[in-house]
Amino acid sequence: MAKSLMALAVAALAPFAPLAAQSSPSTESQTLDEVEREVDRAESIEAIKRITYMFSYYRDAHQYERALALFDDAARYDFANGQYVGKASIRRLFGSKRFAVAGRVPGSEGPPILNNHVMMQPAITLAADGRTAQARFKDLVFEAEHGKSQTYSIGAYENDYVRGEGGRWLISAVRYCYRFRAPYDMAARALPVPPKSEAIPLTYPKDPEGPDRQINYYCHRYPDVGVNPPFHFNHPVTGEHIAKP
Repeated sequence: MAKSLMALAVAALAPFAPLAAQSSPSTESQTLDEVEREVDRAESIEAIKRITYMFSYYRDAHQYERALALFDDAARYDFANGQYVGKASIRRLFGSKRFAVAGRVPGSEGPPILNNHVMMQPAITLAADGRTAQARFKDLVFEAEHGKSQTYSIGAYENDYVRGEGGRWLISAVRYCYRFRAPYDMAARALPVPPKSEAIPLTYPKDPEGPDRQINYYCHRYPDVGVNPPFHFNHPVTGEHIAKP
């Protein structure tokens, strides 16, 4: 469709171009192909932003099945030093106490819950073939259980995406680390020094809510220094890649 519209536009403008500047049919076709590719890449970047923002909105509303529908069947999700592999495992994570506000799993009784995740600062890298992509987002979180607790945190996502059937983009991997997490009335300067290493998680099925395996990187928490999770991208000017945060 985009190619047809572009062809009509070029045809309409052709009579107004100087005769010497008018291109041959083969050159015109090549130009249209290039324009179509660029349009497709721009639309893909917007689609990746959209499904990532939608994931955040569905998570806020505890609509985890709708959130799960945004994932590829073989997707992976890294959370709390563990990795969940495949949709069944990710569903297990979404229904777990470790993923819930104040340990309140979906459907549990208790005071109202605040669960707001603000996704921002996307840095998206689209593969040359336009079939896969990687993206980094920052996550600002406000959580509360009315009358009991309130926390805030900042974290980062490093995600992978794949183009599925019909050209629709899906999330194929999530790597999440929080930079700090604290009660809302606590100053960041008062946070304790984090441990040098995270506890090894008990895996599924020994832990019915546990991950399938441990992740292979360390999430640096404030005031520890480091990049977490590691950047997927090279520096856009120097080409430098940070392999070890």
